[in-house]
Amino acid sequence: MNAHSEDKKRVLDHLAVVDTFTDSVIAIRRYQELHRQSPDRELYVFHTSREELNVTERCWMGVRA
Repeated sequence: MNAHSEDKKRVLDHLAVVDTFTDSVIAIRRYQELHRQSPDRELYVFHTSREELNVTERCWMGVRA
């Protein structure tokens, strides 16, 4: 819900759990659905085994089709 950038990393200050999933295929399908509904929204999918949420920023160059 609130994030900022530091040293090419995305720091997630506040976030909300949107859903839980039993496997990665279902998680990616839900991500795609949410992204289609709100393409400007920041969305991340993480496994609960991760103790820290490390998000590296990537700068996309060129045109994507």
